[in-house]
Amino acid sequence: MCLLAILYQSVPDAPLLLAANREEFFDRPFDPPCVLPGPPRILAGIDLRAGGTWLGVNQFGLIVAITNRQMANPPADARSRGQLCRDLLLCSNAEVAASLATAELTSGRYAGANYVVADANSGYLLEHADEFAKTSLSAGLHLVTNGQPNDPWDPRQSLARELFAATPIRSADDFINTARQVCAHGPEDATGRTIVVQMAQRGTVSSTLMALTTDPAQSVYEFAAGAPDVTPYGNYSSIVRTLLANK
Repeated sequence: MCLLAILYQSVPDAPLLLAANREEFFDRPFDPPCVLPGPPRILAGIDLRAGGTWLGVNQFGLIVAITNRQMANPPADARSRGQLCRDLLLCSNAEVAASLATAELTSGRYAGANYVVADANSGYLLEHADEFAKTSLSAGLHLVTNGQPNDPWDPRQSLARELFAATPIRSADDFINTARQVCAHGPEDATGRTIVVQMAQRGTVSSTLMALTTDPAQSVYEFAAGAPDVTPYGNYSSIVRTLLANK
C-alpha cells in the first residue's frame, strides 16, 4: 500500500525529487531516519523487526526505496526485502545498485517488491513479481505503489498524478511544498480516492520528502513519523546536507 513519487531530471538544479508515504502494520516498530556509519554513510529509517529499511540515501546521492508487491508463489523462507534495500545503499551509484538488485531479485530469495534506485545521473525501476522487469527512469514524474509502476488504472497513482499536475513545479521548493499537500491528502475525497491510508490494523505510518540538488547545501529532507495529515514533518535537511557534502 505504499506510495512513491519521483520527479526525475525535470528541475534543472534538483535532478532527484522524491515523496513517499509508507504503509505498514501500526504495531510494527521503526526508528526514524538516522545516519548509519559507513563506508558509505547512509541516512535511512530502520525497521526494528527485520533490521532493514524502506527508503534511504547515501553519501554519494544514491536513493533506494521499496514498495512490497504480491506474487503468486513467494519463497517459503524469503530474505528480508528491507535488508536488500539496505544492501543496495552500500553501492556507489545507481548503475551498480541496479546490477546488484537484478542479481538478487532473480535469485529466488525474495518475495514480491518494486525497487527504485536512482542518483542524479541514472535511475531504474525494478519490478519483482511473477516476472522480473528492469526499466530506466525517464525524465518526468514516476509513481510506484504495490502493483505495476506508472499504472494509469491505479486510482491512487491517478490521484497523485492529478495533485502534482495542479501546480507548476519549477524548483525544489515547489516540489516539497506540493508534495506535502499530496502526501497529506485524505481521507477519501468525493471520488473515493485517498493518499493517506487508515485501516483497522495498518495504514500510513510515516512520510518522507526529499530533494537532492546540484548544490548539496540546498538539499532537503523532511520526515513525518506518522500519517502526514495529522503528523508534522520534522526537518532533517542539515543532516542530509552534511552527508552529501562529504563524499
